[in-house]
Formats: sequence, C-alpha cells, structure tokens
Amino acid sequence: MAELNYEKLLADKKLEIGVAIGYPFVSEFTAISEFLKSSGFRFDNSHTQFYDVFTKKKNYTKKATKAEPKPASVEITIEVTIIHGDYDSRKDKTIIPGKKNAKATFASFLAKKEVVLYSGHARAGHGPDFDGDDVTAQNFVIGDNSTYHRNGVLRKTPFYNHAQIPKNQQNDLEAMSKSKQFRGGMYRAWFFNACSSVNYLDEVRGRWLKQKFQGSLVRDENGNRISENNLLFFGTRHSIRTDALPLLKELIEFHSMEQIIKAMSASEKALSEASKEKFQNDTFFSN
Repeated sequence: MAELNYEKLLADKKLEIGVAIGYPFVSEFTAISEFLKSSGFRFDNSHTQFYDVFTKKKNYTKKATKAEPKPASVEITIEVTIIHGDYDSRKDKTIIPGKKNAKATFASFLAKKEVVLYSGHARAGHGPDFDGDDVTAQNFVIGDNSTYHRNGVLRKTPFYNHAQIPKNQQNDLEAMSKSKQFRGGMYRAWFFNACSSVNYLDEVRGRWLKQKFQGSLVRDENGNRISENNLLFFGTRHSIRTDALPLLKELIEFHSMEQIIKAMSASEKALSEASKEKFQNDTFFSN
C-alpha cells in the first residue's frame, strides 16, 4: 500500500482537489456539493458554467517526531473544484449536457491539481468518460492510441460494448506529456474510483520490461517518467458500486491511505450486501 505524503501535499499550506464526476452520475456531483456546503465550505458560484469551487480553512497537525515531539498545527486552505459530465433525463432519457468542456477541465486537474479524484465509468481501460455511451468526444483517452500502444510496449485496451475510440483520436495522457503539462518535482495523487481502474496503471507507471519501466505516458517537461515518489495512484481491481464521497470525506480530514481504503471498502461492502452480491476485500489499492 502506497501512503499519501501529506507533508509534501500541504507544504504550500493548501490542498487543491479536483473532483470529476463522469457520465451519467450527476447525482454523485449533487451529493458531494451538498456535503461540502453542510460541512462549512464556502461556495464560489462565479464559474458554474464550467465548474463549482468550494473552500474552507482547516488546521493540520504534523506527525510528532523525535526532532519535533510537539509539532504546531498549521492552517490549511482546502479548495475543492468539481465538474460533472453529461447525464440522462429521468423523464425521457435524453442527454442533458454537463459542465462545459468537462474533459478539458479534467485534463487541467491532472496537470495542475495536487489531488485529482475521478468517479465514473472506466470504459474497460479506455479512460474517463464525460459524455454518452455512444459518443467519444468527451472521453479522456488513456488505454489506446499512444505510440507505446502502437509499438506493442503497452497492451491495447480490449473491445467493449460501447462506442469505440476512433483510431485518429489522440491519447490524452501522451498528448499532455508531449506538450509539457506535467511539472517535474510536483507531488500529486490521482484517485480513479471506477470499475477496474487498475487497467490504467500500465499507462501511468509503464511496464517493467528488460530491467526497466517502459511505456509510461506521464512524463515531466524534460521527458522523464514521473515516478511513484511524486505520483500516487489509487484504483480498483474489480467492478464497484460505491461513489467517491467516502473517499473525499477522508481526504479533507487528512486521513491515511489505510483509513481511505477502509472507508471505501466499508461503503462497497454495504452496497454489495444490500444487492446480495459478493464483496471482494482486495477491491481498492494504492500504488
């Protein structure tokens, strides 16, 4: 289990979290927004066409050490920026647009936010999806169409029963690296609360081939692979039912990865038992 490094995350006395809710889970967006408002976060509605922003100040106390047995608490500004993709009308199932340019905003989260949380469909490893089942314009492509997929270093994502990514649609992680959007030296954590998001791991980390990692699509401005030291990956090994709210609650309390996984597992177990389906203990992981 890889642990969150809060000392790095909070070094600037800020915790910036980008939350992206995929198609068609607008109810999850609503639940998170209502929770933040009820928890004392200030709502900034000046950009609601594109995203919603919530802020709150909260004290954080470092872990005690021999050198500093009684560390002082530090005031941290928590900023949560939320978007959601398209969703279905309950009446006639027509598609209702989500936040404008959701895919582009999600990409900006990955480039600039310290913590990014995506919750939605994983599309069998193709990537986060912010529009309907039968279109791909707002799919953020991870699992196909990169140079490394074409030359066989990375495995192509298998066929699945929704709209296929066109061969000429770029791999968005690779495109971001090529345009030098990932700053080296920045510590970040990416949480993918989506069915079997372990399928994204090879693209983020690369594959261990010939005594080294090859094929990572996440590279800094100098072309270097961003390693586990500066990029934590949280994902799932199986299909899931739980939303991301338990995860967000743990993050804004500065809780450990063990506590985060415990909270998500408890939520998943309750939903599995309610639907009389098997709960799998190893569903959530960090790397």
